[in-house]
Amino acid sequence: MFQRSNFCVAGALWCLICGAMAAGAEGSAPSAAAAAKGLSKAFQHVAEAASPSIVSLEVRVKPGLGWTWWQGGSAVNDPLSNANRGADWIRRPIPQIDASQPTHVGSGFLIDNRGTILTAFHVVEHAEEVRVRTHEGHEFLAKAILTDPQSDVAILRIPPADDLKPLHFGNSEKLELGEWVVAVGNPYNTGVILTPGIISTKGKGPAVLEHADFLETTAVINLGNSGGPLLNLDGEVVGINTLFQNPSRVYDGIHFAVPSNTAKWVTSELLDHGKVHRSFLGVNIQELDFKYSRQHKVAPWSGVLITGVHANSPVDEAGIHEGDILVEYDGHRVLTARNLQRHVERTPPGKSVEVAISRNGQRQQLSVKVREHVLPTETAIPKAAPPAENKS
Repeated sequence: MFQRSNFCVAGALWCLICGAMAAGAEGSAPSAAAAAKGLSKAFQHVAEAASPSIVSLEVRVKPGLGWTWWQGGSAVNDPLSNANRGADWIRRPIPQIDASQPTHVGSGFLIDNRGTILTAFHVVEHAEEVRVRTHEGHEFLAKAILTDPQSDVAILRIPPADDLKPLHFGNSEKLELGEWVVAVGNPYNTGVILTPGIISTKGKGPAVLEHADFLETTAVINLGNSGGPLLNLDGEVVGINTLFQNPSRVYDGIHFAVPSNTAKWVTSELLDHGKVHRSFLGVNIQELDFKYSRQHKVAPWSGVLITGVHANSPVDEAGIHEGDILVEYDGHRVLTARNLQRHVERTPPGKSVEVAISRNGQRQQLSVKVREHVLPTETAIPKAAPPAENKS
């Protein structure tokens, strides 16, 4: 079902080879073939290095809960019906009565030899039991689950062992557009599945998660590969496979991963505190794109416009007003809303930070003491599963 996307990747490679061969005096068929073989060897190296770290997850969910399709805030059971054809679908799990599907599968990966596994939250959402199968054939019941629904990140724990081989985080901020990556998973415990692609864009994505920006990639994220790693050609984790968006429920759409820098920060928060502490400012903002920058007579992407200030919020107490333009936060230039949100939420609650605003064309420096953002209803961490068992 994913031939079309694979053909796209194969087609790109074929065009690359043909272009090199057609260069004539500039190159030769042997050199083009050598370049293609070099890329193939790079993929093989990633597969060999990553395979021992990939785990297969079988999740038994609570009765009456399962997965469905998400579109425009609504759940629809049959996105392939005539009425729904052509809609822009995002594969997201939300509650659904589905007694015929008591279990589902996903992927994860080891991040240390102490038995810590990273996966996507939606893979283990509503879990009553999570069964972990390692590359070596060992089987465990996850003995603890820590989750952060807002970033779609979750942590599982299995007993430590010397033969556990972790993957290491890369720096997702350093990814370049067009850089090769590989989406990896093992959803059915039948072997590791790799799909290559490139980074299409960064810091974008559908507004499915409130506190996440995404890496968009042409690497196909098959059903069941959610929770597996997105790797660069050095074998480093640069993302967690999370969702795809498409019009036909086959693998020809847009694929997204949670950036590794987000996953690394969330993992640290969960392991240190059992939850993620996020800070907030208490403002409504509008990005200064080309349209709005012309209206306010400022350079495009030179900050964000404050369109509303919440009463008694940190920015209200700091003296920031509606109509101000926030141009700098804690030494970081403010370029986009997601850029600002990322810096704010990772600021330790209670810290006072310096911000720069533009008011009536005049730059001002102010100090803001951020506070923790507490949701009206916190998602409870599922209780630990029974003691781990090893069926190796």
